[in-house]
Amino acid sequence: MNENKSSNARSLLIGLAAGGAAGSILALLFAPKSGKELRRDIVLKKDKIINNTGRRVKKARKQVMEIYSNGMKKTEAILEETKSKLTSIRQSTGDAVNSGRELVKEAVKSGIEAYKYERKSHQH
Repeated sequence: MNENKSSNARSLLIGLAAGGAAGSILALLFAPKSGKELRRDIVLKKDKIINNTGRRVKKARKQVMEIYSNGMKKTEAILEETKSKLTSIRQSTGDAVNSGRELVKEAVKSGIEAYKYERKSHQH
């Protein structure tokens, strides 16, 4: 029985050693690159990311400026249209006020004449 346990332990140690060795060999075979190569690739990737980001920022900035410019043009057009409409409304309102003022003047004048006429007719 003691021999059986010893055999099992030996088999376990051999299995662990073989597995560790196989894992180490596979890790070395599939290791991406040496430290120097890996650092170089990291720097290149970083530079690529920075360049791509810079281009995207420039593109976004250009789009924002186009949107801003279009917004300003539309705003200016709306302001001009609003000014034109306000001028037209002021003119129409002014014409209506002046017309109304003239009507009131004529009504007052007619009222005064009617009053004078009635006053004269009651005095005789």
